[in-house]
Amino acid sequence: NDFTAAYSLSVWRTDGPDPYEPDNSPQQAGWLGNSGPAQVRNFATADDEDWLLFYVEGDTGVTIETTPLGLDANPFIQVFRDGGSTPAQEGVGAVTWSPGATGIYLMRITNQGGLFGPGTVYLVDLGVSTTSGIIPGTLFGVVRNADNDEVVPDALVELTNFGGLDTRTNASGVYTFDALPQGAPAA
Repeated sequence: NDFTAAYSLSVWRTDGPDPYEPDNSPQQAGWLGNSGPAQVRNFATADDEDWLLFYVEGDTGVTIETTPLGLDANPFIQVFRDGGSTPAQEGVGAVTWSPGATGIYLMRITNQGGLFGPGTVYLVDLGVSTTSGIIPGTLFGVVRNADNDEVVPDALVELTNFGGLDTRTNASGVYTFDALPQGAPAA
């Protein structure tokens, strides 16, 4: 029996910014999908902090977990609702809670001890359990030039009316929004 599998491999140097930069403020926060793929990140500079957006429904249990991959990584998680300045939840390594309100939440991850550089690589993952049984989905597509039908790399794609989520197309013109909840608008 022959077996064929498709996969992608991303490689980046850990002595510089991770691929999600810039994301050092709430305004620059990137999307972390519900029960979607985990993200590998780091703290490249002394002032580096990672801000992320995620969506939950009111009837969910949420677990945010970080796994240090470098010896100098000690991620501290803070979760905010509606851009507030007071964390709704916080903790080192993992945060588990039931938010009680449907919406988009903001997460800030900093490195305890202030260390930065190659040894600060960590993994962040968001797990959501729901009583509704609704499983998040993925939205993807290809951006093409209307004049010549060629793919458009590095194009900005935005989800309107959904917390200002955006992404950029890859070299093949493909964009992806991972693990979106049911009812999310089209790009």
